[in-house]
Amino acid sequence: MGEPAVYEWGADPIFHTHARLLICHVLQLKPSAHVPRTFFLGGTHPIRKAVCCGVLTSVAVREKQTVYEVDDGTGTLTCTYWHNNTPEADANNSLDLADSVMLWGIINDYRGVRQMTVNLLCKVSPTQECVHWMEAMHVYKTCNQPSRK
Repeated sequence: MGEPAVYEWGADPIFHTHARLLICHVLQLKPSAHVPRTFFLGGTHPIRKAVCCGVLTSVAVREKQTVYEVDDGTGTLTCTYWHNNTPEADANNSLDLADSVMLWGIINDYRGVRQMTVNLLCKVSPTQECVHWMEAMHVYKTCNQPSRK
């Protein structure tokens, strides 16, 4: 079964939201054959944006960007946050290694490696991380159920 037609994507409720996913699910997404920076969850649900939650394992601050490595226990994802000289950008400088964070961003492949371009990044509590896991598992199970036609 091939991917759905592009004109049908807007009818999928998960397409217009940041899908809550575990990092292993982000890494398993299949890229669209026709549209760049679009991936499929369960073969039929188009996804561009995701929310991931995990622990910071690496922080590399550069002139125009900060590159984070985030590990949620299922995998590691490289996340790039581009600096835009706003007060909100300075708030991310207070993050340390081993902090639990939640990231909202756009999924893409760069030089053959899956990563996320981060729009928003914030520190979270262990409780929020557990809630994210439960919601991500629900999304994954719902999107991978056989269709009832």
